[in-house]
Amino acid sequence: MLRLNAQLAKLADAWVILGVSVMGHIGIIANPGFFSHDEWDRVDFINEYGFWGYMARFMPVQVGPEFGHPVRPIGFVQQGLSALGMPSAPILVHGFDVLLHTGIALLLYFAVSSLKAPRSFSVLAGLAFALSPLTTGAVGWVGASFDQWYTLFCIAACWVAVLIYRDGIGAGRVILLFLLAAGAILSKEAAVVLPGLILMAIVSFHLLLQPGEVYLRRAGVAVLVSLLPILAYLLIRLPALMVSFSGGGHSAYSPSLGFVLDNAVAYFAFPLLVQPSEMRAPIGFGPVQILAILAHLGLIIWLAQRYSWLIAGAYVAAYFLPLLPVLPLPQPAAHYIHGSAVPLALALAALASGAWHRRDVAPLAVLGGAALVMMLHNLAIQRRYYADGACQSRFMVSLPAHLAALEPVPGPVVLHAERRARTATMRRALHDRRAYDGKGGRPLVRFAQDLPAGLEPALRLRVTPTCEIR
Repeated sequence: MLRLNAQLAKLADAWVILGVSVMGHIGIIANPGFFSHDEWDRVDFINEYGFWGYMARFMPVQVGPEFGHPVRPIGFVQQGLSALGMPSAPILVHGFDVLLHTGIALLLYFAVSSLKAPRSFSVLAGLAFALSPLTTGAVGWVGASFDQWYTLFCIAACWVAVLIYRDGIGAGRVILLFLLAAGAILSKEAAVVLPGLILMAIVSFHLLLQPGEVYLRRAGVAVLVSLLPILAYLLIRLPALMVSFSGGGHSAYSPSLGFVLDNAVAYFAFPLLVQPSEMRAPIGFGPVQILAILAHLGLIIWLAQRYSWLIAGAYVAAYFLPLLPVLPLPQPAAHYIHGSAVPLALALAALASGAWHRRDVAPLAVLGGAALVMMLHNLAIQRRYYADGACQSRFMVSLPAHLAALEPVPGPVVLHAERRARTATMRRALHDRRAYDGKGGRPLVRFAQDLPAGLEPALRLRVTPTCEIR
């Protein structure tokens, strides 16, 4: 009877997390358009080469010209399928990304719950992840779904690794961990940090839930097994990696240690800022930014006082580990921080659960205030994505309609945006798009500031603040 009640309680918890997650992302589900050119690149490729031509191009594991060139078969398969519905059914495309996010929140809940954590801790961890502003960037941007997939595989891999540490080395668990690690690295290159995340998960489990004897051999096996598919992937892509680190890659993905400090500060402050919806570095040090940084530092000190400095250190390591591959890049971005939402959710849940059981009103009020700020941040990001999507949707209907009426297009088409037009949004929709590159009989369409030098426009069109061509 007790077992049945426990299973029913878990089912009820899961439905609560599912409902909160879906309702908390209505702004994304209702978005009538998309964020960037990346999503439309998939549509253009499928239109030109067909669906199976797309799969043949993006599924194989290959070296690539440089390491910034994505080799992510799992995410590309999903984005190819999503591309089929983009022109006619954006609600299905965004709905899938929200359901994927909800699935990750549920996975986190079930993983923590299975490790005999208190029920309140497990539920709060799932809810904190579901509504985290650190995840909204990757959920709202279809082209960033890679971040969701690698986080999913990393959580599952850490769960299996902790089970190996707790219950012993078994062939089934070892094989499963290897496959999950392979899934993580085939979802996104940032999964190179998975062995470190597994180590942090084991350390945290040992300190919080199973103190006592240390199983070094089990921990070592878990870390080693997770490392093998990552080493194989890096070995295949070593020539591309060398190109990037020698400065020969795309400028947006050329690493430099000079960017690390500014980016680290931007990522550290991000959770407790209501804005920006897109990250910028250097972040600046106004009162709001300083408060966000101090609040995050306060969270770390609170973890140390409530549990131990080892736990606080494990949190800091787990927060920054997913960011290590992107800290040296020229520009931070909100979707890169997706993986850091997991340790933040666990830290908030641990503090809130403890305060709830002790009936400490003041700490609960502080945590409630922090949760409110983060939910407002989540909504601010959703609002920005919705506004961009609505603009892009109108633009991508208006532009082809005008070009169709002009066929054949006489030459380069230049767009001039009126005041208050969301120029950046529309420029993203055109950036590197083969449909408007001027090759193979396709029209060349550019905003005035992007027209290549020496080209004379054959046609000038005006773009209104409502993102429509006039």
